[in-house]
Amino acid sequence: MNFIFVYADRDGEANTSIFRMIRPAHAIAKTKKHGVILLPIESFEKHNKEIEDACNNANIIVIERNLFGDVLTKALYYKVRQKIIVANFDDGYHAIQPENITYDFWKNGHIKGVENGVEKTLTAYPHPYDQFTWGLRQSHFCLVPSKELVKYYNQFAPVYCLPNYFNVEEYINFQDPNNEDIIIGNGSSMSHVESWRNSNILEAIKNVVDIRPNVKIKICGDRRILDMIPISDDRKIFQPYVNHIQWPAIVNTFDIGVAPLAGEYDKYRSIIKPVEYCLTKKPWVASDGPAYHEIAEYGTLVKNTVPEWTISLLNKIDNLSEEREKAKGKPYQFGLTFDVDLNVNHIIDMYRQLSRIHAHLEFLDQP
Repeated sequence: MNFIFVYADRDGEANTSIFRMIRPAHAIAKTKKHGVILLPIESFEKHNKEIEDACNNANIIVIERNLFGDVLTKALYYKVRQKIIVANFDDGYHAIQPENITYDFWKNGHIKGVENGVEKTLTAYPHPYDQFTWGLRQSHFCLVPSKELVKYYNQFAPVYCLPNYFNVEEYINFQDPNNEDIIIGNGSSMSHVESWRNSNILEAIKNVVDIRPNVKIKICGDRRILDMIPISDDRKIFQPYVNHIQWPAIVNTFDIGVAPLAGEYDKYRSIIKPVEYCLTKKPWVASDGPAYHEIAEYGTLVKNTVPEWTISLLNKIDNLSEEREKAKGKPYQFGLTFDVDLNVNHIIDMYRQLSRIHAHLEFLDQP
């Protein structure tokens, strides 16, 4: 089979595209059994002769997230030419929250543009979310990393769960951190503000820090979250954004990982954070809810109350040696199962089998 993966993140700012597009594409290419081309979505949209030739030679075109405007036109153009069109995305855009930097786009349709030579905020028409759902409907099928996303978006198209996978070797060769203090850590982007504000973890961390003078909190990514935590600055550590190659070493600086979730939007999260904690052998505490139910046995899930967060974190802190040993057992083995090369045949077979079901093309009977 010949694949084209059309990724949405801008070069140099890749985040979800690493998991959904780039890493699977590289794994498939390494098998040397299939053709693989990676394209930025802007190139697919502009569509020069070289890209047209590549698409004409493809069997499967996988498009990430940005199903708007001319991307829709190009997708339909190739669908009627017997190319299998797959939508691939990783968020519940219908439930996006105001603190998210993309909220104004997904909810209000606002985009930055130029009108009569003046930069201003314009309103996209048709609405971006409407265009997105049109793109789902015209796809043969869709792939997402969460079972909750499958449940919601199945109303628009056939949707299936394909997890986010890792280059496991990037995570597994670290020693236990030798921190002077015990570090509770988390990596959070601009989309996690509500997770922290409404999960009751903020007050719980204050309790823990007040009770245990050897504990600090480390937030990586969005400084707004660190500023929300009601403790003194000398008990806080901030780590700016790093690229995905540097990130595993940052996770390894934690002694205990946390993953708070709150609200409708967080129902649709993938399990990236807990899996990263498992791979780096970190004890972890996360919010109980649909997103993490399937992995409850590999960490600790808590109701979003101040007492539950406080008690669970204190238990991890006060029994850190034993908790580390537990984390090196089943949780670590669970994390190893998310290696992308280990799962590459499953990825390929999923594309093949779903294409057979939804497109009925004869080439898919070939190995």
